[in-house]
Amino acid sequence: MELHSLDNLFARFDFLIPDYQRGYAWGETQVTEFWEDVGRIDIANPEHFTGTLILEAVPGKESKTQAAVVDGQQRLTTVVLLAVALCERLDRAGKSGEASEIRSRMLGSLNKPAFRYGPAHDAWPFLKLMLFKDASAVAKASAHRTAYTKNLEGALTLLRERVNELAEDVVGRLIVNVRTKLVFSVIEVDPRQFNIHVAFESINHRGKQLTKLELLKNRLIYVATVMRQPASASVDAWKQKKDALRDDINSTWGDIYSWLGREGKEALDEEEFLRTHTIMYFATDTGAKEWLEALLFRTAFTAAAAMEGTLEEPHVRDYLDSLRLSAVLWSHLRRPRDMPVDQMLWLNRINHVHRPLFDSLLLASYVRLVGGDISLAVDLRKTSSIDSVLIDVLREVERFNVLVFLVTGRRSHTARKDFATVAHWVHSARESYAGDVQTALAYLARYIRSCVHNVDPNNAEGFVDSEFEWTGYLDLDAFQNNISKTLRHGVGFYGHDWTKVVLFEYEEHLRSKDRGAVKVAWDRVSADSIEHIYPQDDTHWQPLTKSLGGGRKKARVNSFRHSLGNLVLLNRTKNSSLQNLPYTGKGDQRAKRPRFEQGSYSETEVAASYSSWTKGAIEKRGKELLQFAEERWDFSFQAAGIKYDTLLTIK
Repeated sequence: MELHSLDNLFARFDFLIPDYQRGYAWGETQVTEFWEDVGRIDIANPEHFTGTLILEAVPGKESKTQAAVVDGQQRLTTVVLLAVALCERLDRAGKSGEASEIRSRMLGSLNKPAFRYGPAHDAWPFLKLMLFKDASAVAKASAHRTAYTKNLEGALTLLRERVNELAEDVVGRLIVNVRTKLVFSVIEVDPRQFNIHVAFESINHRGKQLTKLELLKNRLIYVATVMRQPASASVDAWKQKKDALRDDINSTWGDIYSWLGREGKEALDEEEFLRTHTIMYFATDTGAKEWLEALLFRTAFTAAAAMEGTLEEPHVRDYLDSLRLSAVLWSHLRRPRDMPVDQMLWLNRINHVHRPLFDSLLLASYVRLVGGDISLAVDLRKTSSIDSVLIDVLREVERFNVLVFLVTGRRSHTARKDFATVAHWVHSARESYAGDVQTALAYLARYIRSCVHNVDPNNAEGFVDSEFEWTGYLDLDAFQNNISKTLRHGVGFYGHDWTKVVLFEYEEHLRSKDRGAVKVAWDRVSADSIEHIYPQDDTHWQPLTKSLGGGRKKARVNSFRHSLGNLVLLNRTKNSSLQNLPYTGKGDQRAKRPRFEQGSYSETEVAASYSSWTKGAIEKRGKELLQFAEERWDFSFQAAGIKYDTLLTIK
């Protein structure tokens, strides 16, 4: 196997990362491992094998060949970033001549870069700024910040730090090693003679670890290459159509990676997106191991189907259109933005108690809402006048998540196949969802609601919505049994996932009444931001403990301590020195109540409503929170024959 140094490679090629490639995905771990490998040269090995580059290369009239990097972009990009860090170190050391020589070889110039991303790639403005200090790229770089550009920035920062830590003589040896002893093997293919994606299908689908999304792109290009020519098409016309299809596949993947990388510190998970879209598009979610790979690569998009003519060009184009639109919508769904306020409110609530069960159904609902209009998908604020039934769907999804998963404790795969089928029906406008979008989504909201609780309170044998003949998954008796056990021997409401949601939603309820600013964001809600008013340490609470009395005293004390009414959401992380203070104090004694007066909306309400903290106060506040929860999620403990008292403490 012939190996090539970086000096040799950059003398032969100018490298291009095509638009359809995802952005720079390496994080701190991978960059650190790369740096450590470089440092071992001359210690463990005389050279370091950095990997294989698969290049789609077209020789031209110029001395260097233009090479599109089909595989190996992460390693090659990291090498270029290291070159930037080394040149900056040389500049500071007064060795600008040596820095200029490295820049000329490995970076090139703004007008003739030796390494670049495609012009439509989101990362190119950012990379131009990093490599060439191009002031004209500042605005575009700021506007196109994604998880991938943040990875680029993080990698360069880390490499700068490592290079700056080195002694002067070590830097010199490092430069020699990087240029001459980091070696690659190269697979070079002329696209005029051979389709690189045919080889890529074999190289990467049989052992090399690429994401399923990357493999799918190459599978689609592969099937486009071998697709049977229609009898009605001429050879030239068919070739043009296949070339256009390949371009469309590449363009679609560029869009997908761009949208998955928008906002956030990290790009959205590729496989989660692909799995969600596949369930919606093909109505399949078997739960079997590797079902996604089996469906896409061994059933839907096979070379045999393409050559036989059962998989045709319009089928692939329809699939591409659906993927492109879905990537835009998925980006908005998982990180709500650029949409009406009510949509963001409910999507955020859904994401607070996220379960993958409804992902495909939500995506299908949005696909129907925008009706294939990509511009409407990009800016969902334009849907404000047509989204009333969509809001109903979002509300029912959130209600299902809370009451079925958190309250009842059902497993996350509950009704998975049923909802996968419904997602496909909604997406393809079939069965009960075949009408206009308003009618379809209104029916969907009713369907989801019936799956939660469909028992007529006035007729135990009847249904609230008679079109759906099932009782639903809500089981309040199961909740009562579970909470009673943990109140007696465990941490009761304090350890229950539903409690975090109840306390946060109650805080938001108080905030909306006050019309004030946010004091507690959801991402700060945890065990460290939920306080026991009557604490876990009894030091200051003997009177309250004595007042409980009766049999099973230890269990009763435990139940009051971890009762819902005894928990309050703080606007800051708990201070361990304050946790066990009394509610009110004497003289200069520190106490909780004065601190609550300056806290969250929930804290200030407690301080204003209760001059002392007693078992009666715990019971009263607990009932108020349960009543709030019933109203918020539209259910009733009383209708199920369950009294508040039996939920809140041990009698």
